[in-house]
Amino acid sequence: MSLGVPSPRRLISQISHISERRQSRTAERRGAVFSAAKSRATRAENDRETRGLVQSTIASHRSNPLKSLELISEEQRDLLLERGLYRRLIELVEHPYYDRFMNFLIVANAVSMGLEADSHLYHPTVATVLQDLEHVFLAFFTFELIVHVLLFRMSFVKSSWGAFDCIIVTFGVFDQWILPVVLTGNSQFNVVLTFRVLRLVRITRAVRLMSQFRVMWMLVRSLRGALVTLIWAVLLLCTIIYVFAIVAVEVVYKLSMKSIIAAADTDTAEIVERCFGTVAKSMFTLFQITTLDSWSPIVRPILGLCHGSK
Repeated sequence: MSLGVPSPRRLISQISHISERRQSRTAERRGAVFSAAKSRATRAENDRETRGLVQSTIASHRSNPLKSLELISEEQRDLLLERGLYRRLIELVEHPYYDRFMNFLIVANAVSMGLEADSHLYHPTVATVLQDLEHVFLAFFTFELIVHVLLFRMSFVKSSWGAFDCIIVTFGVFDQWILPVVLTGNSQFNVVLTFRVLRLVRITRAVRLMSQFRVMWMLVRSLRGALVTLIWAVLLLCTIIYVFAIVAVEVVYKLSMKSIIAAADTDTAEIVERCFGTVAKSMFTLFQITTLDSWSPIVRPILGLCHGSK
């Protein structure tokens, strides 16, 4: 064997070493690809979990959706903060004075609407200032609604307070910014008045403040829980009044009217005719007696008739 030719055993060893290095490099490349894919999958899963957590947290804290951000972990919060717009919006809504400022605007808007209702008593300049303030309030409330929708998307709209805010702000925008441009002239005056009445719905925005007061909010929730029982109580009261209204028409009106006419008592006849002439009149009179609302002028003449003296 010549000196320049390696031995078969050495040649086989070199080939095995080269093959092992190639397999090692291939395994490293495959491991890097797998790690990158796993990292992307983990990042996507974390993103999905974060969105799901935000939506579920908002659904369970519908009374104040913004506070649900406090329940998100630091890692999930960092995922949201990677986006510039989200970061700025979250910094805005988590500012300690944000809720106080919005609550102040709600109270100020309710007060300004009360002053605007009495604007005919003030100087025309004051009325103009109050109308301009309405545009300022509406601009702030519209901005708040846009911020919430950008942060929470449909989760905010599906919440009770979110849907409430959407309706109120939509009424305000339609009344103050759209109607004055679309409807002009005296022929559209009645339509403008109709939608002007709907703007009063915006004063119910002050109801949102009840969620800031625990005792008041507990009272509201208790009344809401007893609403079904109250409805049945009202139906029972109406049924009882209806039954006795029929009795009042048959006894007080039909039977007593003959004695009243015979006695030529025109005053009592007028009272009986006005209060018990029909079932509807009798129901209203009995309801008035039930609430003790000026019942004496109705009952005393009839009692005097029953006892034979006025």
